[in-house]
Amino acid sequence: MRCIFSLLFSSFLLLTACQPTSPTAPSTTADTVSTTAATVLASVQSTTSITVTTAVTTQATSIDAKPTSATSSTTISAITTTAVPNNSYTPPTKVKLVQEAFSKETFVTNAGFTLPYRLYVPDGYSEKNRYPVFLYLHGAGERGTDNVKQLWHYIQPLFNSVASPMYGAIVVAPQCPLDQQWVNVPWKNGNYDFDSTPISEALAAVLELLDDINKRYATDVDRCYVSGLSMGGFGTWDICMRDPDRFAAAVPLCGASDHKKASLIKHIPIRTYHGSSDDTVPVSGTKRMVKALEKVGADIYFDELSGVNHNAWDYAAADSKMLPWLFSQKRKS
Repeated sequence: MRCIFSLLFSSFLLLTACQPTSPTAPSTTADTVSTTAATVLASVQSTTSITVTTAVTTQATSIDAKPTSATSSTTISAITTTAVPNNSYTPPTKVKLVQEAFSKETFVTNAGFTLPYRLYVPDGYSEKNRYPVFLYLHGAGERGTDNVKQLWHYIQPLFNSVASPMYGAIVVAPQCPLDQQWVNVPWKNGNYDFDSTPISEALAAVLELLDDINKRYATDVDRCYVSGLSMGGFGTWDICMRDPDRFAAAVPLCGASDHKKASLIKHIPIRTYHGSSDDTVPVSGTKRMVKALEKVGADIYFDELSGVNHNAWDYAAADSKMLPWLFSQKRKS
């Protein structure tokens, strides 16, 4: 046994030495993944690697353009973490495709608003356990009613390790209608005035959907997380301010909110990512949010990605520290 762990540790050192200190994330999201069965050592925290062959979608330069396909092989770092609920789900033996693993659902609000959404429930789900909830808010280019496009970006890489804590969570991915936004403000302006911006119909429906998920599934209400990109980055900041007692942690990506209202969410741990060269949503909006949160003593981490344009989500997904950090957070009063 000691020899096996020594070999694993040596392999880890070799892999680590080959990695840059700031990982350069490919601007791709996996659409097809195949891999042989991998062994997960759940009793210890360790870093291993899984080599997978992927057909990936390359990030389009236009916010509304569909990605193009390509095939490649890559080695994915697999992080085992004690943040994964103990024995409350069945870890997969191979990486799952999110377009296949997520069911297609429709939610109708009390006011009659229809919201398509995709839902992932862990294998081995049992009412005897409590599962964290991960809410994902997509970007503007993925709006519609097809209940497909909202899984184009960001989500697949989060499932690209069989040891990912995402496999032990209930994941909710609603789709915003084509003629609406999660937050009804111009993205180019970055920050906006929260008090003069009513909650959008779509975002109000998301909050109602989360309440419905809590009623129908055995959720851990102290471990509800939210992340979103671009238009969904705005939505992530905004939904935390609309319902600040709901979320345990948040990861907004290349979005912005009202920095004057930072005190509303100072108790919510936040990791945010934004490209310094973003020409779609100005990085200045995130900078103002971070500065305001730092001033009120919030737990805030900001990765300003040097030279990166409007695809900060690729880098967030490639950050091996992000998911373990997120799933270790519990709701604070």
